[in-house]
Amino acid sequence: MATRNTRRSVRRRCGATAATVLLGALFAACPVGCEPPRPKLFDTDALRAAGTVLVLPLADAPSEEATGSGAAFRGTIEQSLLNDCNLNVINLSETKLAEALKKTGLDIVDCYDPAVATEIAREFKADLAVTGELLHYTIQREMSNTTVVIITGGETKVTHWVSVSLRLVNASDGKIIYTGAGTAQDPEGFTNAASQAVKQALASLAYFRTHMK
Repeated sequence: MATRNTRRSVRRRCGATAATVLLGALFAACPVGCEPPRPKLFDTDALRAAGTVLVLPLADAPSEEATGSGAAFRGTIEQSLLNDCNLNVINLSETKLAEALKKTGLDIVDCYDPAVATEIAREFKADLAVTGELLHYTIQREMSNTTVVIITGGETKVTHWVSVSLRLVNASDGKIIYTGAGTAQDPEGFTNAASQAVKQALASLAYFRTHMK
């Protein structure tokens, strides 16, 4: 049974990764100023009416080096929601969030559940809650070898790879009203890659909130 569950998990992640890469390609092909392709879940009325949003810790990516990455990602998402999407962000520390969850007998890892996200959003009077998962948060290393006469040298190329899947939950009814995914790679570090991935994931929302009537 454990083997079957593992296979299912791998299939889900592979499918999500493929979708993320495809979505990234679509955004790259979109000329500057055009509307990005909207995801299937895109509730215009709820997204237009929203004023405040609470960002919850994401589920960590599946690797040892990614432990704690879901919580660390919150700041990057908050910045994009505030600057790009014109939403008021409730700045809630992880300690306060943990205390609020403790009252309900839940843990921070339960924030991945839309029902839990809804409950916490209502607790802090937010219109929306952001939840999701990191699909990738890894460092890729590629070694290139160079040989001159009898002297051999090498150089290691380092790439920081981030993929994220986000969902916005409406606190009024607990429904998922927006989904977005993004992926990015950067040689300098996770900060730049994370920022680019989040902008991709929220691009449709940012365009709508900027141009909505």
